[in-house]
Amino acid sequence: MKRNVPGSFPVRLAVVTLALPLVTFLEEGCTPGRNLPPAEADAAVVRFLSTYMPKLVKRHDFNGVVFFARDETVLFHQAYGLAYRPDAVRNETSTRFNMASASKMFTAVAVAKLEEEGRLSFDDMIGKYLGSDWVSPEVGRKVLIRHLLNHTSGLGMYWDKYDQSADQIRTIDDYRLVVSDSLAFEPGTRYQYSNTGYILLGAIIEKASGETYYDFVRRTIFEPCGMASTGFYRTNEAQEGLAVGYFKDKDDRGKLKDNLWLHGVIGASAGGAWSTASDLHCFLLAMREDRILSSRTREKLWSAKPTSPKYGYGFQIGKRWVGHTGGFPGIEAFVYYFPASGHSWIVMSNFFDSALPLVKKMRKRFNMLRAESEEAAAG
Repeated sequence: MKRNVPGSFPVRLAVVTLALPLVTFLEEGCTPGRNLPPAEADAAVVRFLSTYMPKLVKRHDFNGVVFFARDETVLFHQAYGLAYRPDAVRNETSTRFNMASASKMFTAVAVAKLEEEGRLSFDDMIGKYLGSDWVSPEVGRKVLIRHLLNHTSGLGMYWDKYDQSADQIRTIDDYRLVVSDSLAFEPGTRYQYSNTGYILLGAIIEKASGETYYDFVRRTIFEPCGMASTGFYRTNEAQEGLAVGYFKDKDDRGKLKDNLWLHGVIGASAGGAWSTASDLHCFLLAMREDRILSSRTREKLWSAKPTSPKYGYGFQIGKRWVGHTGGFPGIEAFVYYFPASGHSWIVMSNFFDSALPLVKKMRKRFNMLRAESEEAAAG
């Protein structure tokens, strides 16, 4: 596998001494404690990960990749376990992991790009772009693009119909088979996580841009950021360089199974992009440096809204961090950026329920993350 190219960002690998005492810090997010210099605080995290991760792996309690950086300096980046169990193919730092819902960040950035270019507005009614083959007249009239972005549309998920049609879905347009347009509440009045809303955003991106969703995000996000190992790939079969997800099937006496039969054919605007920790680091740096969007637009995405205090536009919002999580059988993704300190903290796993315990441990040991980050978003 060819290692990803960091684009215009000078990413540095740092050699951090591990001889310092382990101390509690990061009391208000991923920032140093009052009396601990930043370099020593970072070294404490690296020391902990370097000793704790081998223990997890020895107990078969973790399978995936762990990444920790301050600004451009990579402090810790290690991969563990197997990408494909039948042939004992090991996970590498260059292995691509499925992001599940964490790739909603890309969809929101794509919509924001179109807004900056004047090709749509966050306050547009979605019926301006989607006809009756997608949504009812009522939904088209009441739901605005910003409602889709921050999960206040009143729309729900699409899993019930998806299970029956997954093998037929290969494009955003194919999702018309499974999208339901009934409203659970008046748009804009409260928060309800909605994968349906993000599928509709993908359709709007295609209508406004004249390109496929996949081509648009590649051209406007992945390529400018140097994210050479990020994309949407066929997920119903094992492929070289992609980590196959595994989970314990509770309905079959806990038998270990792969998730290839659950994925469908390809991911979409609601989730399912594949990436590496290095690529995601480049994405976070590009967002921070306003290399994709203007600072004004970025702040809209990174700011919680009154009806969704823990969600902006495509980004989950913590006390001191922004990012997104994702979860699906055989998939866990945690992508966090701490603007005040410049830290990036990324954990991706292809063995379900193996990443969340690590994230909890880091929060407890270093107070890195608040309770709102505990649960990965479904899908």
